[in-house]
Amino acid sequence: MERGLSAYRANAQALAPRALAGAYPVVHQLVGEDNFEAMARQHWHDHPPVRGDLAQWGGQLADHMAMLPGLLEQEPYLSDVARVEWALHLASSAADAVLDLASLSLLAERDPAGVFLQLSPGAACVVSPYPVVTIVLAHLQPAGTTTAASGSPAPADGVITERATVAAHLADGPVDLALEPSADAVTMAQAGQLLRDGVAETALIWRQGMKPQLRVAQVGEMRLIAALQSGANLLEALAAAPRLDFQDWFAPAVRSGLVVGAKAV
Repeated sequence: MERGLSAYRANAQALAPRALAGAYPVVHQLVGEDNFEAMARQHWHDHPPVRGDLAQWGGQLADHMAMLPGLLEQEPYLSDVARVEWALHLASSAADAVLDLASLSLLAERDPAGVFLQLSPGAACVVSPYPVVTIVLAHLQPAGTTTAASGSPAPADGVITERATVAAHLADGPVDLALEPSADAVTMAQAGQLLRDGVAETALIWRQGMKPQLRVAQVGEMRLIAALQSGANLLEALAAAPRLDFQDWFAPAVRSGLVVGAKAV
């Protein structure tokens, strides 16, 4: 029996890198195959799955990465990249939503205090002092995934330039996402420049149809979304986000699938 349990554990741990790679393709690219496998197996040991569906496992990886001192010192943005990827992963499996265009007429018919705006399931924001949106998009969008001669993604200058550095950090101790191409597709070089310039980005993640979406949140947008998700009516949500221009925000939010409907209080 003990032999059977050992074989089961070994097989389960062998699945860990594959399961995590599906949720964290950018982290996988950035740290490299060997480092990612070591990190995944250690994460399995420290945070074993509590559900049978491995697609639901791995949500603590960002916190795990943030606790690796060497990695935190040299590549501190990696844990926030992981947080963005996990939010995208959750959005990809969020409940379906269909735009109820007729319900949006409530905004013209009622006082904002009598209306709730409904957001796309899986909508989330990730605040970071690093350009995490640009880094993730540069690695996921076809226009930003230029490959080196070896066939591996070419790292941006300043966005992990040597995987051996990560390997050294991991040695100190235990340790089907595709975004649509965009007219504003970013490159690895742009990601590296923003990182060197110390540009901060708040990531906005949501689901449109069957596709998870990602962009930089507008000023005040995170506060509006947080208020709406907490159950605030539209008047309360607008008061929570005074810096957001709601008139400019609303129509694009509907077109992009971020806002899917409204209902009366």
